[in-house]
Amino acid sequence: MVGRFFSSFSDAWEYFLARAEPLEWFFGDFPEDEDFVAEGWLIEPPSGIKQAARQLQEAFTGIEWVAAIPDHFLHVWLGGPISLGGHPATLAGSGAFELTYYRLNCFHSALVVEADAPELPRLVEGTAIDAATFLPHMTIGVTREEHDPDDLRQVVLPLREVELGTATVTELKRVRFPAARTTLLQPWAVVETVTL
Repeated sequence: MVGRFFSSFSDAWEYFLARAEPLEWFFGDFPEDEDFVAEGWLIEPPSGIKQAARQLQEAFTGIEWVAAIPDHFLHVWLGGPISLGGHPATLAGSGAFELTYYRLNCFHSALVVEADAPELPRLVEGTAIDAATFLPHMTIGVTREEHDPDDLRQVVLPLREVELGTATVTELKRVRFPAARTTLLQPWAVVETVTL
């Protein structure tokens, strides 16, 4: 069963709290073809935010069916290769902004930290991304298999209001990376960088 789209982080959180069915298998959404490659735009958090994410990941190291996202793959996804409202050069020089990483949440197959900045919606305005379901986040853990959510709920509940910090976003990166079930989470290659 493929999970429905959420229209808000609150919607996702309430669904997670009440969820009776198993969480889905994250890697099942990706192809088996080991040559498959994905590409898109993202914001890479600075080292201080990544360090805070690593500390948060320690809370679920005892849950073997949840895989921590490697340090080099932590990001806020903005969409596919032609996203960002046409040619991304239009965003060059548009101005850096502050992005806050806070509140732990859980989607159908991923443990995420919510990412918040008033500027984020304009980055995907006019793109293929549905603004009604665009919930910017940094994934910190994913499911290795379908599993009952109870163990993860016990870990996540007391950490719901966690704050990882605020960082200045000065650039957007277009990256390419292996994205098959067995190759995902390897380091990406930067194709293009736009300085804000």
